Amino acid sequence: MRQHIKRPPIALLLAASALALSAGVAVAAHPEDDGGKHPGMERMDANKDGKIDRGDFIARHKEMFSRLDLDGNGTVTPKEMHAAHEKMRAEREKRREAEMFSRLDSDGDGKISESELVARGEKAFADLDDDGDGVLSREELRHGMMDRMMQRRHMRMRHRGFHDDGGPEDDGGGR
Repeated sequence: MRQHIKRPPIALLLAASALALSAGVAVAAHPEDDGGKHPGMERMDANKDGKIDRGDFIARHKEMFSRLDLDGNGTVTPKEMHAAHEKMRAEREKRREAEMFSRLDSDGDGKISESELVARGEKAFADLDDDGDGVLSREELRHGMMDRMMQRRHMRMRHRGFHDDGGPEDDGGGR
């Protein structure tokens, strides 16, 4: 006998999206936690008074709704939500690829040469080789991978929900 899996109602999906957005917004509302330099603060602070008040907070939610309501009819369907999230994900991926290319194209000529890629590898090796013996131990590799993972996590958390495209980060990692 086949069991029927109950799907969550659209209101629940919208509430979950709003909650995810609100969590990111709440982080931005406490700039003292990160020296007052939270990347979402300027975008959230509509009246530029250095604080996020109720009006700023609601304006952010209205902006998010307009990004989700693709057909502009005043409601969001699961299909629209999915399409909006896919669009934001694609834009984020395009930005990340451009950033990666820019880091690798050290001479800025719009192309990555073998020497540029090898130079990047040399730097990465030197960064990983903690004891400078020219050999990477398992411990150095593990330590290096953990450092990189923590840096990425930190960047995701710092920027969650506050991107140039205004969309929430949802790359499947982190909280």
